[in-house]
Amino acid sequence: MHLKTDSEFSEHIHSEMTPVIQLFTPIFFVTVGLGLDLRDVDWLSAGFWLFSMALLGVAIFSKFAGALLISEPLTRRIVIGMAMVPRGEVGLVFAGLGMSAGVFDRDIYTALIMVIAYTTLLSPFWIRLYYRTWGSSLLPEN
Repeated sequence: MHLKTDSEFSEHIHSEMTPVIQLFTPIFFVTVGLGLDLRDVDWLSAGFWLFSMALLGVAIFSKFAGALLISEPLTRRIVIGMAMVPRGEVGLVFAGLGMSAGVFDRDIYTALIMVIAYTTLLSPFWIRLYYRTWGSSLLPEN
């Protein structure tokens, strides 16, 4: 199934949104960065690493679980799951909201930010490896 799109409309929206995105994206990431003090992290704490690794596992598993529910060939479902993993902007927004609302403390906030960083930095490498291995099976069928 293919969705038809109006390319002229898409290009218009893209051109109108680009300045807004270019303005607010750096402000957003600077604000998040200012809210994180890495000196407060106990980097030698096994609890911190176990918690952040458990969160990382849940983050990756949940994205793949959702992708595996769609009706596409398995190789495409896997790449869709991989492509959903680095969507950290939403996670950053919710982490900031949770921190400011007092839902969790600074240690949990830092672990969440670390997981978002892991998934954002790791994903391009494993997606590239996956495409090198399975790329031909991901092409549209004629």
